[in-house]
Amino acid sequence: MGVPAGIWWLTIALIVGLLAFDFVFHVRKAHIPSLKEAGIWSALYIGIAILFGFAVLLFGGTDMGVEYFAGYITEK
Repeated sequence: MGVPAGIWWLTIALIVGLLAFDFVFHVRKAHIPSLKEAGIWSALYIGIAILFGFAVLLFGGTDMGVEYFAGYITEK
């Protein structure tokens, strides 16, 4: 069973949206980020990755979800 094309387009749109958000709101002004700011951004992106993993688990099945989380943890 494959993943529907609409899910792929939604994933690509979300990634492009996150990149645009990061560029427009985060790096618009050059500054040295504080530890608090870095922690907040890290927590935000890790939270998004975990939500994405649950979506993979829901739409792709157990095998795909486990593979995603195994890969994510390995890369982290």
